[in-house]
Amino acid sequence: MKDKIKIKLLVALLSVGITSIAIMLFFLDDSLEWNAYKIVSCIIVGLWVFFIIPAIRNSYLLNEGKSLEEWFKMGFCFGASRIMFSILLAPFFGIKYYFDL
Repeated sequence: MKDKIKIKLLVALLSVGITSIAIMLFFLDDSLEWNAYKIVSCIIVGLWVFFIIPAIRNSYLLNEGKSLEEWFKMGFCFGASRIMFSILLAPFFGIKYYFDL
């Protein structure tokens, strides 16, 4: 269930890349001035986007040994067994993924 350090580094690099794209979109948006609301939303969205990939990877590792039929049944019940839950609480599950040695 645990990933090697090499895979965790690749996940971290992918997360940094996606986060940089999300933050770049904030800087390209000219519709709002840089006030406290835009700064706080940039920080919150940046942190959330950074932890999406590790959260999804953590959910995948929890259900790795299941058959295709079991995955299908879980998809009907709760979005592939807590993947939607993991996306909503991405910072918690992302930190859990990185510190699960």
